[in-house]
Amino acid sequence: MAGPQRLPPAPPPLHPHETFDLLWGNRVGLVQARAGYRTSVDSLALAWFGVSLARQIGLAVGDLADLGAGSGLVAIAAALAEPGSRAHLYELQPQLADRARRNLEHNGLAGRSTVHLVDLARPPPPAPADLVLCNPPFRQYPDQPPPDPERRVAHFDAGMALPALVTALLAAVDRRGVGCIIYPWKHRQRLEQVLQSSGVAVQFWPLLHRPSDPEPVRVLAAVRRGPLPPVVPLSLHCDGQPDSQFARPIAAFIESLHAGP
Repeated sequence: MAGPQRLPPAPPPLHPHETFDLLWGNRVGLVQARAGYRTSVDSLALAWFGVSLARQIGLAVGDLADLGAGSGLVAIAAALAEPGSRAHLYELQPQLADRARRNLEHNGLAGRSTVHLVDLARPPPPAPADLVLCNPPFRQYPDQPPPDPERRVAHFDAGMALPALVTALLAAVDRRGVGCIIYPWKHRQRLEQVLQSSGVAVQFWPLLHRPSDPEPVRVLAAVRRGPLPPVVPLSLHCDGQPDSQFARPIAAFIESLHAGP
């Protein structure tokens, strides 16, 4: 059973082209673009997977990094679940970096987070972190790119995005740390090719929408300079459960999120 919902917090100041959305029983408030980059369930899945994996391997998360942070939701969820951590967000687009800063402040994380406006394809690499999370652009670039530039950069892989982000991720993972990536299941071979040439331990977890589904919707990949746990299938929801409810491990993760410095 889900825990009690929080009272809705007052929204921060918004620009006309932005919305303020309450997520997961009012545990997180998020400023987003009305028509540009908006978050998805991938952010929740990646944060849950990364934090859960770190706990499985006995990794104390002092520093966590979010590569391609967007509006900051992945880092916010992970940092709220790990109250002793420091969050480092790396984002290319200035307007998204600005939203990430406001979202961190609104969710009580300004005192233990930093947003870096950088191009991860260029040096210097991110500072080493215990837990490194990345939700890279994955849509194939169309002949006619989408008109909205924010969505174009955030969602569409122009060819070099994945290798460059994987290189940045590997550079950012501390020698005892772990890096995690979420990617579409149907494009997993491309991710596997990039990761398996990295020279470190790699594992791939299939993520199903529901356990009875014939095929996963995403793959969750982890890299580490050390052993990783055995792979088991993961699912977002139980069979017969509406999309508004999550499988128990994810629901427990959501219930653990507590805002504060």
